[in-house]
Amino acid sequence: MIRTTKIFRILLLSLLAGTLFGEDNESSVLSDEELRSMLFGDVYSDDPEVIEKPSITWIPSYSGEIGAGYSDNPLYGPYLREEASFLETSVEAFYLAQSKPENFTYFYFFGEGKVFEDLSENKTSGILLGQFDHAHSPSDSSRTLGLRIRHTYYNQGFDFSELGLPYSMAVKSNKSEVIPYLSHQWSDSAKGTAEFSLGKEDFASIRDDNRDWKVSLTYDGDFRSMELKFNAFLEKKNYKDRLKRKWDGEVLSNETMGTTKRGLSLQLKKFGFESILTSSTIKMAWTSLRDDGGGYYDYERLSLVLKQDWTLDPWLVEFETSGSTTTYESREAANGAKFDRSGLRLGASLSRPINERIDYYLKWSREEDFSNSREYEYYTNYWSTGIQWEI
Repeated sequence: MIRTTKIFRILLLSLLAGTLFGEDNESSVLSDEELRSMLFGDVYSDDPEVIEKPSITWIPSYSGEIGAGYSDNPLYGPYLREEASFLETSVEAFYLAQSKPENFTYFYFFGEGKVFEDLSENKTSGILLGQFDHAHSPSDSSRTLGLRIRHTYYNQGFDFSELGLPYSMAVKSNKSEVIPYLSHQWSDSAKGTAEFSLGKEDFASIRDDNRDWKVSLTYDGDFRSMELKFNAFLEKKNYKDRLKRKWDGEVLSNETMGTTKRGLSLQLKKFGFESILTSSTIKMAWTSLRDDGGGYYDYERLSLVLKQDWTLDPWLVEFETSGSTTTYESREAANGAKFDRSGLRLGASLSRPINERIDYYLKWSREEDFSNSREYEYYTNYWSTGIQWEI
């Protein structure tokens, strides 16, 4: 059963990461020597005269899905909605390096895409992500120092008919990030992480290239039998071509603009219900953005996410809903009121095992945006069915 094997894999990697990062596990019945032997073989020895250089072994894991579906508005058009059937596929690969116990290294690849044969233009959409992560945690320390390198490619078609652009256009971007980080393990259930990232994003069809840096602080812990995650971040972004604007949208100067974004989020997740309910998650977030021009892009956003998982043997049922409201402080709508937007997202999926490696799935999602400017309102639904696999 894919869901079970994924959970087992996550638990296995968490255990492995905990061992590599020097976390103690008092309930373990294995000694340090036995754990080291299981994870790394006989490359380590208590005999000081027998010292062998450990070799690196890569442990792979693969998963993916393939299916077909239908959408009533795949270009997110506010006025004219084109319907289209599609084929969808995704592939995920994870390579974990087995070497010294104080090191943790992996490569991660993910690709997801859709092909819309019924559309006259922009027949494909998708995302590709590649990530490398290496961390070092001395055996006598509760701190971990790591470096993460990530690249993301994005391709999505949109309807820009009301913005003075061609009817539809594919927005394609490439973003590269370098993210050094430091974490500290206060206890088995409490960890803090500080990250600093440098990013570079380039667009193929629109002039919105930018460079950014970001500082993020995260706390992971337990709260009344729930997993708690708190995050705070500060992000600075500078645009290559986007010009500063006045509050009314008029160009302020020929200088390119920059933005400052701040955010806070709190997530609570609970497992182990004595019922068909498997897990329950709630996440609340606040985001504020300020530009260095006339305030045209300034906004405040509040969002809420709820997730529920149920097990109705042999079915796994997953449901997610999220909502957000965004208020612009200076920008005005056509009716003279302050421009505002709000969004609603709904999603549900059913899956059941066909055999130990293959699951059948059925998915539905809906995305809807509301605004006091009609050209920013739209809704879209996606329905799909297919199979998921894991090796």
